[in-house]
Amino acid sequence: MKNKDIPGLTGLRGVAALLILFHHIVLLMLPLKNSPIGPAADKSGLLGMSLFFVLSGFVIHYNYADRIAGGMQGIVQFLVARFARLFPLLIVFVLANFAYNLTVSPNYWDTIGYYLTMTQSWVYGIRHSDNISFSQLYANNAWSISTEALMYLMFIPVVFMSGMGKASFKRGMVFLAIAIIGRIVFIQFSLTIGGRALEATYGKSDFPAEQWLIYLSPYGRFFEFLAGVALSEIWGSRRVRSRTIVNATGAIGAAYIVGSLLYGTFIFSKMFYATNVHIGYIIAVPALIFWICERGDVLIGMAAEKIGEMSYSIYIMHSPLIVLLRVEPGKWSSAEMITNTTICVLLTFSFSWLSYRYIERPGQRAIKRMVPSSPFAL
Repeated sequence: MKNKDIPGLTGLRGVAALLILFHHIVLLMLPLKNSPIGPAADKSGLLGMSLFFVLSGFVIHYNYADRIAGGMQGIVQFLVARFARLFPLLIVFVLANFAYNLTVSPNYWDTIGYYLTMTQSWVYGIRHSDNISFSQLYANNAWSISTEALMYLMFIPVVFMSGMGKASFKRGMVFLAIAIIGRIVFIQFSLTIGGRALEATYGKSDFPAEQWLIYLSPYGRFFEFLAGVALSEIWGSRRVRSRTIVNATGAIGAAYIVGSLLYGTFIFSKMFYATNVHIGYIIAVPALIFWICERGDVLIGMAAEKIGEMSYSIYIMHSPLIVLLRVEPGKWSSAEMITNTTICVLLTFSFSWLSYRYIERPGQRAIKRMVPSSPFAL
């Protein structure tokens, strides 16, 4: 039986997609990287991805942990359910991109297999001077789907090793401590040893190996996923009932997030600098999500729900538009930027609605029919 939906989380997923859309419009489509909104746009992308991964950990644990703990049938059904959620849109997107890529160069054959199997972010490798995770032009944002896929597999042994059953406040706090400490240690390892070792062994690309470890790889991002798992345990235990504690937790998370978005323009604290923000977000994002869950009246309503439901399509569909509508530095005008931004947003929402209705949902239903005994909502 499916657990009761938490509407605010669907809305927050939509916010994450919009943050990433804003990030790509300002930094990749418009020549505004060095403008006053450049720093906020930079952090909005980092925040959006952290929101996605922490939310994923929360939702996966909340909906599937007890079923996975039930044995092999639950594991298989969980994997089928997640495959059905990700693959229908991904396969259309990757193949359409690949068909175009072949008109540019035959080199794209070298990495298409990684993208079709959702494994491009699992290994560090260089092909034709490009990191494998960023080697299919318009489909490069599919790296996060690859990262998500491996985290699903990594979650299964976590369920059995930790003896998950009924939500436990103590277990949740242990997981949260492991997630925070693990993220800090992994970042330091990546900056000092890991990144250098990878580049010395496999070569360099425009995307530094230490950033691949921290930002792209499932091994670094799993700590954010685990923070979401921890949050689901803590929230599900219903041990934290004090409104004062709930509001204080939310305020701390929101304050850090707002501060990070103002960094570089109005605030210059080192706590928001470079990789420090990854550490800050693994604390602030779960705090904010916990507050939203407890409140129950934040980011709800038809608009928030619909954007949240389309968030996967928004994330996928905007990528080619960013490239096609790019405003060249030195050849731009305010009117052109406003026009291109308007077109990008309108087309992103239009294509996202179409893909959600005619690719995502039908694809999920088709796979669900192949596994009629599945108790999971796809």
